[in-house]
Amino acid sequence: GHHLVEITTIVLLFAAAISAYLAITTGYGWAKVVVILGIVVLNMVLGIYQENSAEKALAALQSMNAHLTTVVRDGVRMQVDATELVPGDIIEIVAGDMIPADARIISSSSLQVEESALTGESVPVEKDANAVVSEKAPIGDRLNMLYSGCLVTNGRATAVVVEIGMETEMGKIAGLLNSTSKLVTPLQLRLKELAKRLSIVALLAGILIFIIDVYVYGETIIETLMIAISLAVAAVPETLPVIVTLTLAYGVQNMVRKNTIIRRIPAVETIGNTSVICSDKTGTLTQNKMIIQQIWAADHTPIKATAEFDTAEQKVLEMLSLSSNATIDVTDGEETIIGDPTESAIIRLLEEKGTTKKALEAKYPRVFELPFDSDRKLMTTIHQVEDGFLSITKGAFDRIPVNFSAEFLKEAEQVHDSFAEEALRVLVVAYKKY
Repeated sequence: GHHLVEITTIVLLFAAAISAYLAITTGYGWAKVVVILGIVVLNMVLGIYQENSAEKALAALQSMNAHLTTVVRDGVRMQVDATELVPGDIIEIVAGDMIPADARIISSSSLQVEESALTGESVPVEKDANAVVSEKAPIGDRLNMLYSGCLVTNGRATAVVVEIGMETEMGKIAGLLNSTSKLVTPLQLRLKELAKRLSIVALLAGILIFIIDVYVYGETIIETLMIAISLAVAAVPETLPVIVTLTLAYGVQNMVRKNTIIRRIPAVETIGNTSVICSDKTGTLTQNKMIIQQIWAADHTPIKATAEFDTAEQKVLEMLSLSSNATIDVTDGEETIIGDPTESAIIRLLEEKGTTKKALEAKYPRVFELPFDSDRKLMTTIHQVEDGFLSITKGAFDRIPVNFSAEFLKEAEQVHDSFAEEALRVLVVAYKKY
């Protein structure tokens, strides 16, 4: 529809009609009619094709959110399609689940949810069923609520569904996206202006020639009319829309290669004109994925995580991995790491260096754990080994209890500061055998 009402298209159709009239009355030839109509059709086909493929991509994104969820109905636990939930349903969720609807937590244990899609905060939020939340609190502070489309990174919970579908916070965002008015891009505005001006110039030139020919040279009116109209049609740049559309379509294809969905072709030019994008937060802009950059084993020099690891560095990495709760989930042969972003980065590096978390856990079974505590800023795990127990503590540099020589501490501090200066987030791990 909207492809037909653009000014250039209207002018072209008008030109085609006149050319067809000329072809019928004067044997002027049909070539021009065919070319002009071909251009109009090509323009529309390209526009419609692009919008369809963008719609398909958007539909694929939406269908990604369709999944099963565990619900308790009449005391019976069952798996239902997330789309079948109704307010009042009791749902059970565990680490790794996508939250299927907005829900109020009834009970939870060490529950953490990653809400970057709603809040932009890439660090998971610790939830608390008993939190007292004021009714004016923004989404990020509602610690007793779960929101549709967010990922559970840790723990488990039972919750009661309060909103579904378009009424959820995610749904409201989708609603806002649907109700945006279609703005005309700067390029479309400029093209419209150009088409208008050219059409007016062509029209005036035609009229002028008609007047001069009839009144000055005394030509017959019909023949002069034909000449004037032909000249006016010739002045209209019928290939302009096609050239513009093709150029933009090429730009859109380039963006597609970079995994960007563009719904309407002209929008690509607007993006090209953008010089500053103001936005907030990390998780929503980047891949929301932490990667280990450098590692330092005592008595060695710090090395990049991509370098070859010696036994000492491997040991540091293994100790970090053992005291991490991130897990690897295999679905359809695809491995995904679920858990806190920092811990996921540790496990990812461990796998890259050729060791699996499973093998490590089999070798050093965990027998006890003191979970990460925001007061202690540390997490401790105890593992059984052949001749006793191994205690591993990981956490903030200034909190690890140390009884080392002064010069070693000084060296550690220097390494810590050099890492911190590169804006890296520093984790320390210490272990002891009992």
